[in-house]
Amino acid sequence: MGPEPKSEKLIALVLAAHGDRGGPVPNGGLETHVAALAAMNRFAFVAGGVLNGTPSLEDALARAEQSGAEWILVYPLFMSDGYFAGEVLPERIAAAKLRVLTSILQPLGLD
Repeated sequence: MGPEPKSEKLIALVLAAHGDRGGPVPNGGLETHVAALAAMNRFAFVAGGVLNGTPSLEDALARAEQSGAEWILVYPLFMSDGYFAGEVLPERIAAAKLRVLTSILQPLGLD
């Protein structure tokens, strides 16, 4: 895994979610959380990405990598550590072939 950065300002945070199926503001809840965390100004970069829909997880990861952060933390907005958190998310992150240290935190529902 390597050494951890000494400052949160070197960390990019990516919130990962399943993705909304529609409604007046698709993924509005995710975007609200992203905006609130970004406003705290504690991380080098904050983005949200979904497994199904837009913004895609891959797009969020690419933008996080391009931000110049030394470490990308992916926070799954899932209620359990099941199939999506344990298999799909790690596979999609691995397929992105990021050149920056990337870690997946435990899902929100387990916190």
